[in-house]
Amino acid sequence: MEKATPEQGSLLQRTLGCVILVDNKALHVRTQAWY
Repeated sequence: MEKATPEQGSLLQRTLGCVILVDNKALHVRTQAWY
């Protein structure tokens, strides 16, 4: 596997950041629903 270029790295970080943000929101909603 080749090393990612800086722009690929930042794109990956942005994508993961969005996924984590959405996941946290979903988790928060689920947690609220339980209590």
